[in-house]
Amino acid sequence: MKNFLFSLWILAGVSLFAFAMKGFVKNYRFKAHAVVLTGEVIGSKSGHFQRTGVPVVRYVTPAGEQREHTYDAPLAGSEFQMGEKVKVLYHPGSGTTKLDDWSELYLISSLLGFIGFLVLLPPLTAGVIYLYVQRPDRNTG
Repeated sequence: MKNFLFSLWILAGVSLFAFAMKGFVKNYRFKAHAVVLTGEVIGSKSGHFQRTGVPVVRYVTPAGEQREHTYDAPLAGSEFQMGEKVKVLYHPGSGTTKLDDWSELYLISSLLGFIGFLVLLPPLTAGVIYLYVQRPDRNTG
C-alpha cells in the first residue's frame, strides 16, 4: 500500500508538470501564429475605474470587425489605465484573442509547474538522501 501511494504521489507531480508544459506549448504556439493588433482599454470587468486589473479591450480584426476581449488573468497584478493602447494577439483561424501579456499567456502554466515541483520535492529529497546514505564509500569504515 505504501508503494502504491508513493506511486500516486509521483504520478500527481509528473501529471502537473505535463499539464503545465502542454499549456505553455499551446500558448507559445498561439503567440507565434497570432496576428498582433492594437487594442484600447475601454472599461473594466469589475466596474468603471481609471485603473483596472481586469480590463475590457476593444480591437478591430483584420477583416474590419470590431470586437472586445476581457483579460483572463486578474490575479496577476497587472494594471491597465483607461484609454491605454495594448497589444492584442488574434488567431484568425479560430478567432481566439489574448492580450500580449505574460500573465494571460503563461501564468496558469507556471503555477501548475510550480505546484508540480512542490509535490515532487519531498520524494526527490528523500531519494537523494537515500542514495547518499547508501553510497558504497560511505558504508566502509
